[in-house]
Amino acid sequence: DREIFLNTFDESQLKRYAQNKCSPSICIRHLHDGLYRWADFSIQYIDKDTLLFLGKDANEERLKQERTERFQEEIDSLTLRNNYILSGVSDIFRLMLHIDLATGDTVICTAHKSLLQVFNYNTVYPFEEISELLLSLVHPDDCSKLREFSNLSQFRRPTDEADSRIMLEYRRISPQKSRTQHPQAKWTRSTIHLANFENGIPQTAFYIVQDIHEQKLRELENQMREKTLSDQFYLLLQHRYLWFLNSD
Repeated sequence: DREIFLNTFDESQLKRYAQNKCSPSICIRHLHDGLYRWADFSIQYIDKDTLLFLGKDANEERLKQERTERFQEEIDSLTLRNNYILSGVSDIFRLMLHIDLATGDTVICTAHKSLLQVFNYNTVYPFEEISELLLSLVHPDDCSKLREFSNLSQFRRPTDEADSRIMLEYRRISPQKSRTQHPQAKWTRSTIHLANFENGIPQTAFYIVQDIHEQKLRELENQMREKTLSDQFYLLLQHRYLWFLNSD
């Protein structure tokens, strides 16, 4: 960045700034304690003979901006695909997040319209903030397991990429209804896809929430039907066995 600095603040440029009452600024890297950090440098016009040269550290703001831009690049293609896939199911409760596992910075890729009353696509959120909202929508009996599932620290360890998909099924409730009124619960699935592995450790994750209520009801009905048939079968065998003993 040396050339940018010299071109911006050489003597001829400073004279032009004074004549035109300009206040230019640049953000470049400077060496501090052996490390390069981002800093803002600017000129503030005082009068035709005086310019004030200002410099301040901007490393955290710049790194956050770079992470946001990187997130945006990664989700641009996903957004188009997700909108196409989900366009036919706009009334289904759903959410897709992109998470930096190191910092917890979270960007919303796709969200149900009810969640967009609270969040938006243009903000980077702490994952804990979104997680707490999701927990407020969970059936009391399932809160503890979803809280454990949503603990990001457990994923910051060496992981086989074949095990990069983790799922949890639980029940959610309407926030408008009191938890003491035993509201109708809806079956929901949260899935975490771990990604961007470095030395076997995932750096980012996609957190996906899907409505699976109808699917789960059919699954439970099938399980009940199979259990009923199994009970009837063993009851029939028992009766036949008793009849055999009596006949003997």
